[in-house]
Amino acid sequence: LKSDSSPRVQSMFTRCVVQVHVKGPLYGVLLGMTRGEEDSTFADAVIGQLLDCLYAEVGVGGDAFKAESALRFLASLVGLGLLKGTDLVENVLMGLVELAEELLASTDDGVASARQPYSDFLVRLTLGALPFGGKALWDADLLRRCEKYIQSRPHQRFPSFRPFV
Repeated sequence: LKSDSSPRVQSMFTRCVVQVHVKGPLYGVLLGMTRGEEDSTFADAVIGQLLDCLYAEVGVGGDAFKAESALRFLASLVGLGLLKGTDLVENVLMGLVELAEELLASTDDGVASARQPYSDFLVRLTLGALPFGGKALWDADLLRRCEKYIQSRPHQRFPSFRPFV
C-alpha cells in the first residue's frame, strides 16, 4: 500500500473498513503501517474517504450501519495516532450533536416527533464512538451537550412498540 496506490485500492480498503467492521483493528494496523512511511497519502486518502462515507451515510437515505462502522473506525484511529482526538471531537462529533440539537429545536411539535428518531440516532452515533477512541475523545463539553440533548428531548410512548404489555 504505497503512496502510488490507485484510487481503486483506496476505495476497496474503505469499503472493507465499512462493510467488514469486525476486522477494524487489522485494517487500523495496516493503515498505521502506511502512515509510518515517509509519504502518507494512502492513509490520508482513506481517512478522507471514510469521512465522506460517514457524511453520506448519515444523510437522508443513508445506511446507519455503514455510518456507525466508519465513525467507530475513525475513532479507533485516534488510539493509533493517525488522527488527533481534538480534531475528531471538534470537527465531527460536535457537528453531529449540533445537528441533532438544531433538528429538535427548530421544529414544531408535529415535525419534531418525526425528526426525533433521526436526532436520537445522531447522538447515539456520537456516544457509541467514544469508547473506540478512549480517553483521547473525552471532552466535557461534548458530554454535557449530549446530556442536555437527552434531557431536553420529548419523551413519547408508542403502544405499538410494546405489544406484550
